[in-house]
Amino acid sequence: MKLFAHIVLGLLFLASCDSPRPKPQTPSADTKDKLTRYRAELALNDSTNLPFIFYRGETSITIQNGGEQITLRQNLRREDDSLEYLFPVYNSVLNMLCSKEECAGYFWDKDKGDTFRIKFVAEASDAPRFKQTDDACCSLKDQWEVIFRYDSDRPRHALGEFAENDSGYTGSIITPTGDYRFLQGVMNGRHLQMATFDGKFAYYFSAELIDKELKGHYYAGLSEAIPWRAQRNDTFALPDATGLTHLASGYDRVDFALPNQNGDTLRPEFGKVHLIQILGSWCPNCSDEAKVLESLYQKYGDDGLTVTGIAFEMRDDSAAGWKAIAKMKEDLGLSYPIVYAGKADPKNTSQVLPMLNRVMAYPTLIILNRRGEVHSIKTGFKGPGTSFFDQYIEDMERLINDLLYE
Repeated sequence: MKLFAHIVLGLLFLASCDSPRPKPQTPSADTKDKLTRYRAELALNDSTNLPFIFYRGETSITIQNGGEQITLRQNLRREDDSLEYLFPVYNSVLNMLCSKEECAGYFWDKDKGDTFRIKFVAEASDAPRFKQTDDACCSLKDQWEVIFRYDSDRPRHALGEFAENDSGYTGSIITPTGDYRFLQGVMNGRHLQMATFDGKFAYYFSAELIDKELKGHYYAGLSEAIPWRAQRNDTFALPDATGLTHLASGYDRVDFALPNQNGDTLRPEFGKVHLIQILGSWCPNCSDEAKVLESLYQKYGDDGLTVTGIAFEMRDDSAAGWKAIAKMKEDLGLSYPIVYAGKADPKNTSQVLPMLNRVMAYPTLIILNRRGEVHSIKTGFKGPGTSFFDQYIEDMERLINDLLYE
């Protein structure tokens, strides 16, 4: 980057197969001719940068994150003339100071504290997110079994999907509790690079393909290098999402009594098919699921479907919790009720929902029939960055119809 970027950064910190989803599209708007395209890099550490693309307009910026567009609105101008842009849903911002050709600043996830600020620099450019320097040695098509921390006594297994398209590779990595959303990258020779950046997830993966095995490291924000490897495995399957969370011994029903902001008490609604979403506004997979639940609520609400969200937030602070919920509902256009249930920790969730053996993932979806009986409990969510998403919607539509008219 040019000298300007480095000077500004110092001032800022002194002052404070087929793709499973569609390939990326350029933001469309009436003011398209006023948008400037930037290629940016988040400095995760001294040797690893996470690249991302954004388009800057007069009062907003739009990040192109694989198969999604994320528009941040301008919040304020600081004393050093830098601008703060608010991510939708999350308690995160981009702060930057720009010239005509360059920007510099930091990404701040406020839920993680004052110190979680990641520097970035950006140049006005048509350059791709990842540079294609060599032809890919081979295809990554087919299913991969991924193992995180394979060198530890507690390895984590996941399912990898990597799909080639005109711009490189897209896909996701799916764990028993959720997915890594929209990964995008390239294969240079035998070297794979992929990343996602959406205001909460800031993940960068790299690996070498050696003897038919991917092996490398990934970074989650400012984390240390985390080892991972993957092998093609057509028979690998994740645990059944409906068997991980269940009613605890001694319980035959799900019941709760939680106040909304008006002081009214929300309980399970007997006589209706009831979807109860356990979520957090800080959780990207929860946002993906919430948009699906809203569409189902709009379609089947008059027929007897109701939806309730029970939100566990980052802090045990009622005012902050309700504020986060309100922001999530507004930014996602959610009309179903969501109540604040306290801090997202195992002790609190077990007190609020003692009838569950555990809440092991956000989101968790409890499905009750009209008699108030538990039909099933789904742990985690496979979102729009995966090949499972469309089938999930079809299955939910079929299930709701069955429960409404049984």
